Parts: sequence; structure tokens; C-alpha cells
Amino acid sequence: MYHNEKGITLLEVLATVTILSIIGMGIWNVFFQGYQFSSKTIKKSQIQQEANVAITSMMNFHRGSANSYQITVSNCEIKLANSSDTLVLKNPQICLKSNFSGNKNVNPDIENLNFTLIAADKNDEQNKVTIETVLSRLKSGD
Repeated sequence: MYHNEKGITLLEVLATVTILSIIGMGIWNVFFQGYQFSSKTIKKSQIQQEANVAITSMMNFHRGSANSYQITVSNCEIKLANSSDTLVLKNPQICLKSNFSGNKNVNPDIENLNFTLIAADKNDEQNKVTIETVLSRLKSGD
């Protein structure tokens, strides 16, 4: 009797498919985790850029203010206002907070302000950036 052993059995096909499926799932998992990490890093970079813009705007307001002004921190926004000008810092995707809440009066001719800006993703509070700065300007030599 002659046996034809040139083909492959169903068991060999199933074993091959199973092994390839396990390897494929592992590769897919690596790519998926890489994509998630990349997305989170990109979002953190955007938050950092928005925080830098906010700090720069606040510094310009502080240096350009002719008299004292009030800082109000509430509901994910920061508002700086004096008698002639108002600056509102807010972003629909980013929550801007500070080391203090409520109102604070600042006289830029007399004092520097130690300010901590906390910018966080509204969808993921763990994804945040904290910037500590000093709002200052040259004082008049009276």
C-alpha cells in the first residue's frame, strides 16, 4: 500500500494558525501601546505650549500694567483685570489653575508675584504640566 505524505494535516494547520495568532496579538499590543503613549505625549506637549503662551501673556500684562490689577482664578480660567484692560486665559480642552484660588490684588510697581500655573487636560487630569514663575518687572527708583 502506498501512503501519500506530501500534504499537511488539519492539526498542523490549526497549530500554525494558533501560533501566528498569538504572535500577531503580541505585535498588535505593542503597536497599540506605542500609539497610546505617543498620543499622550503629543497632548502633553500641546498642554506645555498652551501653558507657555499663558505665562507669556500674564508676564506681558504684568509688565504693561500701569497700576494694580486683580487676578481671578476660577472654573479652569485665569482672568487678569485692571481699570483699563482685561486678559482672560482659557482653553476648551485645557484646565488652567493656579497655586491660589479666588482673587488676588497685585501692584506690579511694588511687588513681584510668585505664580504657579497648573495646566491639565480636561479629559485626563493626570496629564498635566506645572510651571513655577515669578511675574516681575523693573521697579521705579523712587
